[in-house]
Amino acid sequence: MNLITDPWLPVITQSGRRLTIKPADIVREIAQDPIVQFDLSRPDFNGAIIQFFIGLLQTCCPPHDNSAWATWVDTPPSVSDLESRFLKAQSAFNFDGDGPRFMQDLDTKVADFDPKSISALFIDEPGDQTLKFNKDLFVKRRGLIGLSYPMAAMALFTLQLNAPAGGAGHRTSLRGGGPLTTLMLPKQSPSLWHLFWCNVMTVGETVPGVKDWDKEIPQIFPWMAETRTSEKNQFITPKDTHLLQVYWAMPRRIRVDFGSIASMPCALTDETTNCITQFSTQNYGGNYGGWKHPLSPHYQKGAEELPVHPNVGGMIYRQWLGWTFGDERKSKINPAAIVRRSEEAIRSRRVKTLWAFGYDMDNMKARQWQESKIPIFSFEKSGSDGLEQFEDDIKSAISSAEEACFLLRKQVRLAWGGNVGNSDSVESEFWGSTEAEFRKTLSQLYEEIEQGGETVLPRESWFKVLQNSVLAIFDKYTSNGNIEFEDSARIIKSRKVLHSKKTKESLRKTLRLEEIKNAD
Repeated sequence: MNLITDPWLPVITQSGRRLTIKPADIVREIAQDPIVQFDLSRPDFNGAIIQFFIGLLQTCCPPHDNSAWATWVDTPPSVSDLESRFLKAQSAFNFDGDGPRFMQDLDTKVADFDPKSISALFIDEPGDQTLKFNKDLFVKRRGLIGLSYPMAAMALFTLQLNAPAGGAGHRTSLRGGGPLTTLMLPKQSPSLWHLFWCNVMTVGETVPGVKDWDKEIPQIFPWMAETRTSEKNQFITPKDTHLLQVYWAMPRRIRVDFGSIASMPCALTDETTNCITQFSTQNYGGNYGGWKHPLSPHYQKGAEELPVHPNVGGMIYRQWLGWTFGDERKSKINPAAIVRRSEEAIRSRRVKTLWAFGYDMDNMKARQWQESKIPIFSFEKSGSDGLEQFEDDIKSAISSAEEACFLLRKQVRLAWGGNVGNSDSVESEFWGSTEAEFRKTLSQLYEEIEQGGETVLPRESWFKVLQNSVLAIFDKYTSNGNIEFEDSARIIKSRKVLHSKKTKESLRKTLRLEEIKNAD
């Protein structure tokens, strides 16, 4: 199977038709019945295959300037035009056969290692130690399963893209285990093509074009050359190979066993077909260091910039600032390069949403898959001044929420008698219960700025939201019938702190609002 020339991608069109297409068919009937989503059962596969397309477009047909980029937004290429460009990389996309295979180690010695069940390609599958000690209580081990060729290819790419720690020498992905990906969503999401193209960079220092395909293919696609192993902890840096390898990194040394084919229902599609049941793997594959992926935000740690990862507690609005504008307050988070690249698209209202997703990983264990969609605003009337004011107001709103949450959690614990009880749920409830109002505040701030008005009223409203939420959550967690924690004197004292003039004035100062003139 070749992933460029063979139909293998299950998709759904706007009218509801289900098709299986090859990559170039993504623009098929785009004016009449566009392809609008993949027909996949796993969200991690969906996120991975979108990045597969972005990487393919970035590699085979990158726009040379904003004008070229805009042309394909308004007038997408034909199927034949796209196919002719993709065929330049055809040799790197054979999934089976005797030669180089897509995302598989070229060294056939890998096949000499003990085989693993094909289900071990799934990131949320219990690991070897979990199975050995019978700890797979909530995520159950699978029996003998098979994956069709297309589903096996997706599982393999998804693992290489998100690879978590896998034991000694089993390397993580180029962005570490379970990276956060942020994508720009097109206005009205007219088709998958527009989603992909909105996340393609123009040719430049971040992602260069290809000048000599014969020479550069082994540098872009690591499975096309001898594996750069890491027995001595050697790193693959951007200086060692082609910068486009950022989309095609291969940290795991895997060889799919095509001798284990069996006719059976595919575990993901239920279609009875020839299915792959096992693969072999070897440690000390590609060990990536020093890379900045265009689709991930990064944070500063010493002299390094490292990719952001999803955290326990989900994707909450306190993280949005760093993902969209950058956040210099603490970890110095910088948005993904694609977000910076998309400023022109935002101004022209071609994009309106940022989509963030990824696995929350605990070392080798996948805790959960997380997704969030963040509104993006274009300041057509107020221009750069409006954008700057909006950014300042968002910083104030988020900083005040962080301040309120910290104080709430502290006073709940004091009301409980000090360091007793788990107050994590208090924090989670605060962020969850205030998110809808935060989104409302964003829209109000935007409208005021675009109309040339003041943003005092939205900030005043947000102050009241914080005050009311803090007191309501405090009451819920300190007066819930748990006699062990309840003490009237402690509760009254802590609640008084939350409702004090000092607390209110501190929040108002953070929100750049006037001081309270009257005493409590």
